Amino acid sequence: MSGYFLLKKIGGGGNAVVWEARDPKGKVRALKILKKPNTTSVHRFNDEILTLKKIESLNDNKINVINITDNYQPDEKDVFPWYAMPKAVSLDKYIEKHSPSPLTILKGMLEICITIELLHKQKIFHRDIKPDNILIYKNKWHLCDFGIATFPNKQRITKEGEKLGSLHFHAPEMLMTSEQSSGESADIYSFAKTLWVLLSGHKYPIAGELRMDRSEALLSTYC
Repeated sequence: MSGYFLLKKIGGGGNAVVWEARDPKGKVRALKILKKPNTTSVHRFNDEILTLKKIESLNDNKINVINITDNYQPDEKDVFPWYAMPKAVSLDKYIEKHSPSPLTILKGMLEICITIELLHKQKIFHRDIKPDNILIYKNKWHLCDFGIATFPNKQRITKEGEKLGSLHFHAPEMLMTSEQSSGESADIYSFAKTLWVLLSGHKYPIAGELRMDRSEALLSTYC
């Protein structure tokens, strides 16, 4: 991260942390850094960078995915890979500040829907669509976090039976074997659950019959 000055932590999850940072030219960026490098996590992080570059190469301004501005992909597993992108606003911060109307939410989710459709035409599947993976940038809604996305000829690193994505938003097939977890149907299912959450104001979607035997799913049921 030579030349970058970390300002403050602004997000992150189990595998990576996101910092607000100033780049060598003085521009404010969002810097995503892998937290615990190992063979699989580095491979998956590098795949995300590859996916973002692949999307950028499509040169389609209707695809709302923020382009990366810089990145570092080391070969060694004990060195932290990272990538930089323009700083955007997380969806939860946007909702907290603006309290958007249902119509505004629908318009924003239409932008996400168009993005998903165009990616699917290129056989790129996100597989982890949820409110946490939506950003607001230049007044448009953008899809982010392509860490478990898949596309043609991508090298498989998911172990057989490994579960991917968010429990509350992923499709039933994502609970099964990894061979069944790829494709547009899973994205459509997760998109619908995300839309329901945003319009209803609930934190989690309704679990559904396929989730009722899972203790974690009980957190998302409603009276």
